Amino acid sequence: MSKIERVKVDPNRPKGVAFYSVKSDETRHAISGAQIQAYLNSSDMGINASHGQNFGWRLAPEWVQKVKEFRKDEAKMERLSAKIGGGKVTVPQVLAAIYGAELRAYSQNREDDENPFEEKYLQEIAKNSQPQQPVATPVAPQEVTPEVEPEIVEPDPELAPVAPPAPTVEKATEKVEVPKTTNKKNQASKK
Repeated sequence: MSKIERVKVDPNRPKGVAFYSVKSDETRHAISGAQIQAYLNSSDMGINASHGQNFGWRLAPEWVQKVKEFRKDEAKMERLSAKIGGGKVTVPQVLAAIYGAELRAYSQNREDDENPFEEKYLQEIAKNSQPQQPVATPVAPQEVTPEVEPEIVEPDPELAPVAPPAPTVEKATEKVEVPKTTNKKNQASKK
């Protein structure tokens, strides 16, 4: 049996676009555009709601308020419209834009909190980036010893075996006879 490992989720991370079920009293969160669209299509806002495909999902009240505030802000609506190519902005696009902004803010805050002393570090670098004259450090006088070349000692032939002499250039260029071989299979195919 395989063991399922659960990843620890940061409680401060945005959960996603909240949808509430009027049939089961549960809340679920959509995090992708496809999930958002699926929940909307299975709600009273869906295109097929009149055909019996209303499964009771509703946009959570806090998200209804966020959509209303977003739609009132003309600058945000114009930026989103330009981003999608100038067409009419739909509710799923507004929801995705709001959730995306929340995620970006969360990521930025997390980066800021991740290195709380980075600003101090960068200030120190900026402060010390002006070129300064190097300060000479005093060196205690040391006694200088003359260098002695190591003595090369020839091995004693009685104590250690001597390796055979390396081949000379003349030996390396000697001609070597290579026996000729025939491939009977190739000769048979040539006939």
